[in-house]
Amino acid sequence: MDEGVESWGKYGADINAWSHNDNTPLHCAAYEENVEAVRVLLEVGADINPGCKRETPLMMAIRRGYTEIEQILRDKGTLTREEAFLVESDRRRRLL
Repeated sequence: MDEGVESWGKYGADINAWSHNDNTPLHCAAYEENVEAVRVLLEVGADINPGCKRETPLMMAIRRGYTEIEQILRDKGTLTREEAFLVESDRRRRLL
């Protein structure tokens, strides 16, 4: 997957494209605990704090206990654990 990720930019692919289930490639890499893909996606310009209807990539990593991915995202400037959960709580409250 990592070579494919690196080649996306060469062919004009949208590194922040949304899937049919509201996930970006960074969401998918975080969900699958693919540390190298997370690093490559961030290096080629993936949005580290994509808005989403469900969870941010950081929230996925936290929920699944992927501490290495959590640390990578935090080191790159993503929302903190508390901020991510507050944003999600506020979003869910507004849906009620």
